[in-house]
Amino acid sequence: MVFVYLVEQNLSVIGNVRLLFKEMNAFHITPVCSVLLLSELFQQPIRNGNWLLLSEYQRILLSESSIEFVDVTKPVAVRAATLAGRYRLKTLDAAHIACALEVGATAFVTADKGIKGIKELEIIQL
Repeated sequence: MVFVYLVEQNLSVIGNVRLLFKEMNAFHITPVCSVLLLSELFQQPIRNGNWLLLSEYQRILLSESSIEFVDVTKPVAVRAATLAGRYRLKTLDAAHIACALEVGATAFVTADKGIKGIKELEIIQL
């Protein structure tokens, strides 16, 4: 969920996130996310009545980006359950990783220190 840091300007990782997006753009790498990211990101601004932040998320994720959103199909959900069980991941984290694997991603970028040791793809910690 590096998008959180980019939009909210989290100073502890914002430089790394900006560099990541710059490099992805330079090498024509398309960011891939689970559609669940939308629900995950939108709920906090809605809960807090922060319509400006919600609008910013929507603008970036739905209008201005080249992000490929991956649906959580039955096979992806089964893969997520396997990942969650094998690596003791939270369900949403496992679903994001399963979606990445579904489209052949080779790396998963996160700031979540609890996501580690995944053998199926490289985990890049911000």
